Amino acid sequence: MWTAIWIIARKDIILEYRRRWLLASAVLFGFLFVVVLGIAYNGKPLPPDAAAGALWTVLLFSCVTILLRTSSFEEERKAWYALFTAPVDRSAIFYGKLLANTAFLFLVEFAVTPSFWIILGVPAPAAWPPLLIGLTAGAVGLAEVGTFLLFLTSMSEGREILFPVSLIPLAIPLLLAVIRLTAGAWTGADDLFVWYAVTGGYLMVFGLLPWLLFELLVEV
Repeated sequence: MWTAIWIIARKDIILEYRRRWLLASAVLFGFLFVVVLGIAYNGKPLPPDAAAGALWTVLLFSCVTILLRTSSFEEERKAWYALFTAPVDRSAIFYGKLLANTAFLFLVEFAVTPSFWIILGVPAPAAWPPLLIGLTAGAVGLAEVGTFLLFLTSMSEGREILFPVSLIPLAIPLLLAVIRLTAGAWTGADDLFVWYAVTGGYLMVFGLLPWLLFELLVEV
């Protein structure tokens, strides 16, 4: 199973390396979003809560852009059927796509987050661990729920609308947690245990749910 997961993830990463425009467009979108925020705030420093919310708004919409396009290769060439008929456990398909999508989201976070210090004048975090944990958990969590919904909506008409409309409500608990962790990193707050717990529970649910339900959902 681990071999199948790695082969599927490697296939997506190689395809993106050859095209290159997907990550470039997502990073450019996020950077322009930050520029617009800088114009809107007229160069004034953002409060920690506002800065954290703005950061995750940018990352969420960049995530939607990436996840919709990573499935376009299979959608345009009707390759979903080839994946589903591969002689591997169906959950390996999910986890392979999840691994690749998580890598893409990490790259976008790495490219977009520094622009908040440069363009918006947000100060350096008072505590780095909540920020790093929030960014890591946010990328993994959005990739989990996003990849799961991609498979559910892959055969639906209007997928470009149905996917974000389904993703955003399901991502609200995760976004609340990572926004509080990110804001806590800037303010140096130390009462963040409940948000660590929410984040861990969310990652566990959407990490295990596809393993339990994916075979049944694919057959339906």
